Amino acid sequence: MFRFTPFLLVFAALLTATAALSQPISLLVTQPKLTIMPGDNTVVTAIGTASWSSADMRAGPQAELTHEFVVKNETGAPITVDHISTACDCTTAVLTGATQSQPPFVVNPGQQFGVRVTVSTEHLAPGPFSKQAWLYGPGEVTLAALTTSGRLEPTVSATPSTADFGKIVFESHRTVVLFVTIKRDLVPDGATVVMVPTGPTFTVGHGRELSSPDLKTLRFRYLVGISPHAPLGPVSELLDLRFRYPDGTELPIPDGAISAIANVIGNLRVDPAVVDFQILKPGTRATKRIQILCSDAHLSKGLRILNTRRAIGVALSNGGKTSVRTIAVTAPKLKNDELLNTSFTVVAPDGESIVVPVYGIASNHE
Repeated sequence: MFRFTPFLLVFAALLTATAALSQPISLLVTQPKLTIMPGDNTVVTAIGTASWSSADMRAGPQAELTHEFVVKNETGAPITVDHISTACDCTTAVLTGATQSQPPFVVNPGQQFGVRVTVSTEHLAPGPFSKQAWLYGPGEVTLAALTTSGRLEPTVSATPSTADFGKIVFESHRTVVLFVTIKRDLVPDGATVVMVPTGPTFTVGHGRELSSPDLKTLRFRYLVGISPHAPLGPVSELLDLRFRYPDGTELPIPDGAISAIANVIGNLRVDPAVVDFQILKPGTRATKRIQILCSDAHLSKGLRILNTRRAIGVALSNGGKTSVRTIAVTAPKLKNDELLNTSFTVVAPDGESIVVPVYGIASNHE
């Protein structure tokens, strides 16, 4: 059985000529070969620990950040690298220049090898990020900790970030102004940038291009409105930014979805707001009742139910003689483990409407 003498591990970045090491070292990060960004941003924070930061880069499905750390054994004894691990699936660490392509392997005194760390930014949110890779010796002894960090610039930004209409009365009118900034080099030749609502609740006027403070970005102003007949209650839809070509075709812009939200209030209210059957017995029907509260009996008389999906039974009761009416909701016969996820709409004579979600699951287990 062999017994190795103790050793110290250190990474030293050759970032400045004044960097000095006052004690013996075993692993030394030398001048790294940069594969993405020019310059050397390696920083030594402690013995055996080094980090490298990129300049700002743009997020995207093909964007990767790669940096190679060169590690050297400057002790008088061999060092065994048992394995390498990374913090997440978005980060990989590959050996370069080693005696073999995969650990475990022995680094003799004076030998060096590279660790190429690659971070895929495809699923990272815009903003700062930091990803780690570790070299381990036998017994899970940490030989080195390598950190690759940077900041992802969004391809598109909106001010404000959400078109928030707040609380709004049914049939009233309100608009929200959105200012959108996009990288100029992302826009294909001949294409224009348009904002398209993905549902019927919100509307978007024609965008107007504004003067930009720099040559790298384009700025647009969009006027977002809400339909006067938006359903009551909280509503939310996405507004898509797209490239529109002269032939009329449109392509979505990466990270170009902006949320529009509102809380529409009116003369109708549902109690409870959701019909939740929770656990249903397979092969049987079940009924729940909810109340529709109207501001006056006139609205109550003219209530209508829109049940376009036909997966459930919905029936109004007590004849509209008062401002409060009852709705009986009947769940269909479901198979074991089958989900019930549907809705119906209550419509008043003045055009107000409320969407009522209906949920449940069939199960033999209570």
